[in-house]
Amino acid sequence: MENNLKKRLESALKKFKDEPVVIQNFGEIPAGVTGIARVVDCKIGTFEKGDLMGESYFFASAVVVEPEEFNGVFIKGLRTNILEPLCDTPKRFRSTVEEHMKFVLNELKKMGADTSNLESLDDLQNLCEAVKQSDIYIRFNTYKTESSDFINHRWLGYVDYQNSSDVTKPIGKDSFEEDYEEEEIPFDEEDDNEDKQTPQRLEKGDGTADNAVIKEGMKVKYVHDDMLVEGTVYRSNPKKKVASIILDDGETKITSIPWSELF
Repeated sequence: MENNLKKRLESALKKFKDEPVVIQNFGEIPAGVTGIARVVDCKIGTFEKGDLMGESYFFASAVVVEPEEFNGVFIKGLRTNILEPLCDTPKRFRSTVEEHMKFVLNELKKMGADTSNLESLDDLQNLCEAVKQSDIYIRFNTYKTESSDFINHRWLGYVDYQNSSDVTKPIGKDSFEEDYEEEEIPFDEEDDNEDKQTPQRLEKGDGTADNAVIKEGMKVKYVHDDMLVEGTVYRSNPKKKVASIILDDGETKITSIPWSELF
């Protein structure tokens, strides 16, 4: 092997060796689907590339729970997403920041959120976080237009999902704060063995593990590439405060995750 190629390969090895495993989105929901999905993400972000680099956007994502398949394609667990710019876009159907904001607020209302008390962008960000932390199920459909192969996603409003123990309800600042103050989320509710290590619980509201000790055997959740995954800690380094997990599929591993990103 040439010395230059060897040097580049070893440089790349050192650069990427500690990065988490990349998990793909496992395909696209086909057009023509009408179903139910659980909202797992809602936020205000910033475009990092493309024509709108540096501009803000609204993003919401939900994981399909029904139907399990469509025309022979297994779709349960796939994502339906909404991505809306929060800036002027002269070449798009909604071209002004006012039109984009009106669309975003309507989408939040369809999820049951109360937007009547919003006064600032910080308020909007807090409301998005409340939506993310709430157990909201929405009805959605997908479709194509005659002039494009692009698959459009349309959210049709929140629903009470009868096959879940979670109750979907309109949410706003007050209802979110009640859930945050009263609900505790232990990693393992069924572990009554006092001889085992008992992890500190993580607060639902902030979603971080800053004040908790992450130990091997814990059941945890982690958001990677805008996808919520669940797994078990199989290695934890208290000195570096990082952990490695194996997902519930029993095969996929994600390594060197900061404790603060696990919940």
